[in-house]
Amino acid sequence: MARIRLPVLRIPSFRLSRQDESLDATELTGLWVSFAIGVPLVMVGIRLMTGTAAGGLALSGSQLLLVVPIGVLLGVALLGAVAYASAIISDRTAVVIRPALGMVGSWLFVPVAVAFLISWAAVELEVAGRSLVAASELFDGPAIDRSVGTIVVAVLAAFFLFIGPQRLVRSWVKWFAFWVGLAVMLTLVLQIVGDLDLALMLEQAPGAHFWLGVDLVVGAAVFFFPLVADTARFAPDESTAVSSIGAGYGVPALIAILLGGLAAATTGLTEPTPAGMVASLFGSSAGVFGAVLAFLWVVGGEGDQPFAFLYSASSSVQTLLGGVPIWVSGVLLVAVSATLSLVVDPALWIDLIGLLVSVLVPVLGVFLADFFFVRRRSYLSDSLYDIRGAYRGVNLYALPSLILGFVLYQWIAPAGPGGWVAFVEQLIPGPSPSEAAGVPPVIMVLAFSFASYALIGRWRIEEAYYMSKLRV
Repeated sequence: MARIRLPVLRIPSFRLSRQDESLDATELTGLWVSFAIGVPLVMVGIRLMTGTAAGGLALSGSQLLLVVPIGVLLGVALLGAVAYASAIISDRTAVVIRPALGMVGSWLFVPVAVAFLISWAAVELEVAGRSLVAASELFDGPAIDRSVGTIVVAVLAAFFLFIGPQRLVRSWVKWFAFWVGLAVMLTLVLQIVGDLDLALMLEQAPGAHFWLGVDLVVGAAVFFFPLVADTARFAPDESTAVSSIGAGYGVPALIAILLGGLAAATTGLTEPTPAGMVASLFGSSAGVFGAVLAFLWVVGGEGDQPFAFLYSASSSVQTLLGGVPIWVSGVLLVAVSATLSLVVDPALWIDLIGLLVSVLVPVLGVFLADFFFVRRRSYLSDSLYDIRGAYRGVNLYALPSLILGFVLYQWIAPAGPGGWVAFVEQLIPGPSPSEAAGVPPVIMVLAFSFASYALIGRWRIEEAYYMSKLRV
């Protein structure tokens, strides 16, 4: 059971080695630009600027211009670290985290990740439906139900899952979605800036919690954590994965979050929800111009968003059901997310996503600590696929960091559906540290889970490894 360095951990049966199955730097960057241009990041910007009564942070204009670059840089650093590790291991998310969580632990992670990704896909489909309705209204066309847009984008997502990410990026993204998505976002930014009184915006009284704004932007990067490994494995090397995913996420994230913040500041938006976002972005555009923007947003900006999240969900499912083609499970997940989007209040999805993020954040901290600090980029390659290998069961040394990280997050900022939040507030009466003192939950939990597992892991896992080696 010899210890090996990860650069030799290239498993032929999983590694896509053929030239047409890998993605070069330009293709991977374009794919991530298309991922980042969408609902999650725009809604983050809107929440930064809306009032506290609506769940926002009520930051000032000057704070917005500082918060967004700082938060995006930190988010890029996180995703870049994950991309580096994922490109070396060269497999899906549920496999990449096996040494950190254990084989069974990684299986338990799959339903959490799938629920999170389906929830975001449902939100994306909700926005697509509302955007198509907005386009019809601005065209003065016949009234249509939002389910039409939802179904259209769901069919697109199913088709993209069928053709796979390589064909998607070389056709749809390269020739249409990349350019249309950026064009719509930049047009909206220019339109909003044209209506913006910058002097008045900069004179606004600053919000109370600057670092909560930074934390919110960093948390947006966590949304994309499961997608990193599922795309970095197509990169030809680690440096390509880091630079392509970092740039592909960072630049559009900066634009999208600023777009949402400026839209909220200009229109006086008081509802940081998908419906409010559509009204804010397209409601102020006049007639045919606004209708064209809304329609292009549906087709170009939102067309591949559900695909991104559901492709990652399907990749995770495939680690449990290896014999099922990824597009088959993907199409089934598209049907589930579309149905849920049509029948369930989107506010419930936003609340559920908040709860699941409080699970993903400590997982991310533990994974980064395990790869870079505890095992120092050195894994037993055979054990990644052996249920009786070194990573069997659950990594008990990671459990304290995972469980306490989740509890710490919920203590700092209770998140989840209303019933869950009420339960947490009954257990811990009084204002939360986030509300009372502006304690940033994502940054604090990432730091705690990383540091605590790093200490435990360096103390116990090395000892356990060498003891097992001696027994052999």
